[in-house]
Amino acid sequence: LVGDPKQLPATVISQAASAKIYQRSLFERLQAAGHAVVMLDTQYRMHPSIRQFPSEYFYSGALKDAEGLDRRTAPYQADPWVGTVRFFDLVRSREQRTAGNSLRNPEEAALVVNLLGYLFALFSKNGELNGQVAVLTPYKQQKSELVRAIRHAYGELAVRDSEDPRNSKSPNQRHPQQQGGGAQAIEAEGASGG
Repeated sequence: LVGDPKQLPATVISQAASAKIYQRSLFERLQAAGHAVVMLDTQYRMHPSIRQFPSEYFYSGALKDAEGLDRRTAPYQADPWVGTVRFFDLVRSREQRTAGNSLRNPEEAALVVNLLGYLFALFSKNGELNGQVAVLTPYKQQKSELVRAIRHAYGELAVRDSEDPRNSKSPNQRHPQQQGGGAQAIEAEGASGG
């Protein structure tokens, strides 16, 4: 059995299910019952600078990188605006709660549009980043806001929405100058001039 009790628990809305602690995974239940647990401590996917936070915060520094992972770099990682991990504090932006109780933030969407334009203008002149950039958000309304803003800036075909059935065509059927970004999994296909 493989699991990770440090991951987010299941979302349980039912009070009856919550009373039975159904948000706890089988792995967590077995661990709490005293079954031996061995931590797989080597990761093979994240850049070391991305791995650093979860390793320290969730795993007491025990998570380490596979050999050679620090040598897998891309030109944009040295850029001060892009790098491997960046957080932007938009002081004047405000989340807006929608009728469906989801959240949206137009100022954040505008920043994403500008960052995609910057990223693709400098590092994807020949489509090198097509299908390699994703914009993620946990909120459906923010996803809609991002799709709207990216399409407004870069065109209708700029966004590859993971939930859109029209995205089943192969990458070589798309125009090489398409732009995009994504939320809840939106892929960027080559934004320029943002």
